[in-house]
Amino acid sequence: MGRGVSNTLLLIIMPERTSVLRRSLAVMTACLGVLVAARSVRADAPAVEAAATRRPASLTLYALTQPYDGTRKSIGVATAPAGLPVTVTYNGDTALPVLPGRYDVVAAVADGRYRGMVSASLTITVTAFVRHAPQCDGEINGSLELATPESVTLTDSVAISGDLLVPGSPSLLLAGLPMIADSRDETGSPEPRDYSISLNGSSVLRCLVRRVQPPMMPSLAAPDLPATARDVVVNSFTATASANAADRSTVAAPVAPHLDGGTYRDVSVQAGAELILGHAGATAPDVYALRSLALHEGASLQLAGPVVLVVSDGVDIKGDCNDPAHARWLTLAIAKGDLDLGPGATLSGLVLAPAGCVAIANDAVLVGEITSDTLLIDRTGLLAESAP
Repeated sequence: MGRGVSNTLLLIIMPERTSVLRRSLAVMTACLGVLVAARSVRADAPAVEAAATRRPASLTLYALTQPYDGTRKSIGVATAPAGLPVTVTYNGDTALPVLPGRYDVVAAVADGRYRGMVSASLTITVTAFVRHAPQCDGEINGSLELATPESVTLTDSVAISGDLLVPGSPSLLLAGLPMIADSRDETGSPEPRDYSISLNGSSVLRCLVRRVQPPMMPSLAAPDLPATARDVVVNSFTATASANAADRSTVAAPVAPHLDGGTYRDVSVQAGAELILGHAGATAPDVYALRSLALHEGASLQLAGPVVLVVSDGVDIKGDCNDPAHARWLTLAIAKGDLDLGPGATLSGLVLAPAGCVAIANDAVLVGEITSDTLLIDRTGLLAESAP
């Protein structure tokens, strides 16, 4: 004992004290647990208090539909309070998208004083999205995306002001004096390679974009037309009685008649007549389900507000359909048939014909966007992108 002081505490535990000691140790352990938990709460308290005191901020997203033009696209974000920093992701990535398609957007306030998050979707549109190679002798003021790897030939009279987007890695063949500004590869699969894009004569293309993964072609179901559905004929002169008056409405048109949304069989606007669809100031589109639609030469179909036309069999337009200034008011969805735009005719709208052909005759003009199985444009026909 005289060689120093020991740091060891020797406990001599008597057998009869064991149970008492165990209870004491249990109490001490519980107390230590409470103490540790209390210290943890005190350590986390500033973060919890900071999160609780972050003020709410609101975010408004805009520019959610934009046309493809080969450049990166970003949405617009307005915050309240104004000027807050915001982090935006597109399909979970901060990289800005370029290609046509739909992108899931999440925007979140990036200021520690505020909290706020909102989600939406950005749609990058393309002037024409077709399943099969187009037969194009006219002009496309915009861009064209091809869903199937099929050879495309641009003849002497063809001018595409935008890009041709294709899957895989086709060969680019030039003959004559065509004009092409650029070609580039995206990040999709390099296969297939066994087809070609040919530019002949004085054809024009801004850019060939390869290795583009196309979206799925949409499908449309034909509208269910009940037996009570009636025909509608708009006549510019005088109303004439029909042999099956209960089955047909014939309308004289010194003043352009208005047709309410609903289900009809065949709608025909005769030469020189006009028909109005939709309602002014409507926030939701009027929906029309038809078997067929025909506009004869000199006829006019105009919209007072947004309209969705769902047609089972086909659409034949030899007159004028809608005002180019309101191209986005009209969605024309054709389930099984074709869209025939006759010589000199005009149509402004968004056309869905995934099982049919969109045919644009000489001197005819389609302003808007199309999604179709095939596309035919005659030598002086024009497909033009609508204004955003």
